[in-house]
Amino acid sequence: CSHCSYQHLPSEDAVRRHVRQSNNHPACPVCYRNFCNHCSLYFASEMALENHFRDSRAHPRCAECKVGFLGVPEFKDHVAILHTYQAQCELCRRKFKDALTLQQHYVQSPNHPVCVTCTIGF
Repeated sequence: CSHCSYQHLPSEDAVRRHVRQSNNHPACPVCYRNFCNHCSLYFASEMALENHFRDSRAHPRCAECKVGFLGVPEFKDHVAILHTYQAQCELCRRKFKDALTLQQHYVQSPNHPVCVTCTIGF
């Protein structure tokens, strides 16, 4: 769920229940229209609202995963949860979530030497 960073909903019914019961979702419980209070628009489905968030210049959009958000607070939460990096390759400047992922990069990338004795990349 891009509005509240809920990661997995098992079915379409679960999505509908989640949207109706959550304060983060501006959906009408009677007509099920999904509202963008920022733009004063409404949409027939949650997917159409998410497309609006992604495509509208009035809403922040994640450059990494191409998801749009209602506002800056939701976008900042998304970045903090999914795009916080703890390690960086000094050679190619790529960022990684942790030291283990960086080490895997060293081993898998042909641009980095690997120790033949201990197989540690660097």
